[in-house]
Amino acid sequence: MHKLGWIWLALAWPGVWLLASAMAPLILASLPADPPPPPLSDLVLLSGAQSSFMLILAAFVGARLGPSVGLGSPVIQALLERKSVGALIGQRWRATLMGGVAGALLISGFALVLPAMVPGASTTPALPLPIRMFYGGITEEVLLRWGLMTGLLWLLWRLVQNGQGKPEGVWVMLAIALSALAFGAGHLPAAQAMLGPLPPSVALVIISGNALFGLVAGWLYWRHGLESAVAAHLLAHLLAATVTG
Repeated sequence: MHKLGWIWLALAWPGVWLLASAMAPLILASLPADPPPPPLSDLVLLSGAQSSFMLILAAFVGARLGPSVGLGSPVIQALLERKSVGALIGQRWRATLMGGVAGALLISGFALVLPAMVPGASTTPALPLPIRMFYGGITEEVLLRWGLMTGLLWLLWRLVQNGQGKPEGVWVMLAIALSALAFGAGHLPAAQAMLGPLPPSVALVIISGNALFGLVAGWLYWRHGLESAVAAHLLAHLLAATVTG
């Protein structure tokens, strides 16, 4: 695997195990008593192993296929090549900041309306901030942008353009949209584990709210690199924590 793949895998892997350790007790509590549920440690191991496999695949896809379709990690790549990154960061910080603020507004808004839609739901997120930062800010971006979005765009480019030239804008937008929808839908299992069965209206809000930020992060990845999407995602959780806890 390319060095970039190994680096992003190392950065994203802690989030896998932090989330698995936090979600396993919730999953265990939702299982019926008969037959006896598996030990908590087994659930953590199984969940972490499944996510680790997907993460390894995503890290490989992004590093291997990204350059073909104009997607990458320019800041880390420059560091690997011992080049200055000041200009790269200077070109990206405004868009990254705006993306983080947009994400924070979406997260905070959802946390504030959720109690009205699900009786008994708290405005305070169930997952601690470090897990939201590590898994949401880094692991999800490697899985959904670096892996899925890159893979989708590469497939569209190969199938429709025969791998010629740069991917056309319409295919980039489609890859961003599809990965954003997957990002939104991917939040349903955790939400159900924390809140119980979800009414269709709540599921729609969860999918659409997260998908909106997925569009922002996908655009940042396309235009400014994975570092920009990751930084905006981290900033979104950090800013939202000042409102929701």
